[in-house]
Amino acid sequence: MANIAAMNTGLYNPFQKFDFLYKTCFLSGQTFNSPVVQVPLLPKWLLDQAGLTGEEQIQFLDESIRSYSTLVIPVNSEINEQFLNPLEEKIENAFKNGYESISCLNELDLFNWIGKFLYGFVYIEMHSALRKEMTADGLNMSQSLMMKFANLNYMMQNLYTSIEFEDFNPWSIVIVKLENEETPFSFRDEINTLTFSLKFKNFGIIACLQDNGTNKRYHQDIVNEVKG
Repeated sequence: MANIAAMNTGLYNPFQKFDFLYKTCFLSGQTFNSPVVQVPLLPKWLLDQAGLTGEEQIQFLDESIRSYSTLVIPVNSEINEQFLNPLEEKIENAFKNGYESISCLNELDLFNWIGKFLYGFVYIEMHSALRKEMTADGLNMSQSLMMKFANLNYMMQNLYTSIEFEDFNPWSIVIVKLENEETPFSFRDEINTLTFSLKFKNFGIIACLQDNGTNKRYHQDIVNEVKG
């Protein structure tokens, strides 16, 4: 994948001014004039399907512990209504019906949904760091890592503007069928490497969001064997 962050793309880059204060849209900045709303990072439909209350807790890198229901990201209402809500509906219906429906999803839709989920955690981590009045130098984050996060944000902006991935998808996403038809919901994410995994009901998802498809190609024989 080209180094998008180094190009003069005209796309929104929250890392230029460390725009993580919940005042502008996490995905579009000030591109649109409509109000900003706070959207749950774990949508209600997912909590409902998983039988969760929202009071379940998660620990962040700064060792703070927060419940699922308190995790929100700022979204422009126009972006939310026209682009994110329709995406959530697609994913919700697929999750409801299990492996067969998940396997039929457009991979770009799945990338955007996982990307929103993973980048949402990046946003919350960045916000927590800035609240502690750390300077850009004090964030203890390498330029290459910030560029990686900025690139993910750029890639996700395909939701509302024209972005084309030429010749190949710059991610690896694998969907597998689980033996246990009633697997409880769980997920793991690793923001430094932008990897994500989720298992629920009769399906599992493994994603590397910025590996240029390398992992899927390298492990294709194993993936084929697992899929039978």
